[in-house]
Amino acid sequence: MGVRVVHNSQYEEGMTTSFQVGLRSIDVDAVFLVLGDTFGFKRELLQIMEQILEDNPDAMLVSPRYKGRKGHPVLIRKPLFKEFLSISEKETMKTVIERHNDKHLYVEGDEWAVTDMDTKKDYDHVKELWKQKKTGFS
Repeated sequence: MGVRVVHNSQYEEGMTTSFQVGLRSIDVDAVFLVLGDTFGFKRELLQIMEQILEDNPDAMLVSPRYKGRKGHPVLIRKPLFKEFLSISEKETMKTVIERHNDKHLYVEGDEWAVTDMDTKKDYDHVKELWKQKKTGFS
């Protein structure tokens, strides 16, 4: 499928360094930022997000919302890569995203867009959603 694995030797410094290693290893027009504990979103969501970015050349970011909550993944256009690669210690990836809120478009997602697994309660919720087949996977 054209997947290339890259290693982040500084992984202990946080997820920003992993995203930066990934950005340095590719040459693309846009990239999805997908957190490791988010999943279940449908392929159609990704396709819709891509189309929105393509149809709106001034947009720099596209992400889903569910019931007013901002979610993941976030589609990021190449002109922002440099900012993500030069994040200072006082900043986060969220800081960069929020700095460009005026060029951030949203699409309605489903519950998976705002579901992650940080706690045992989250894990139990994900298991229940999976049982109900509320996922893009069959």
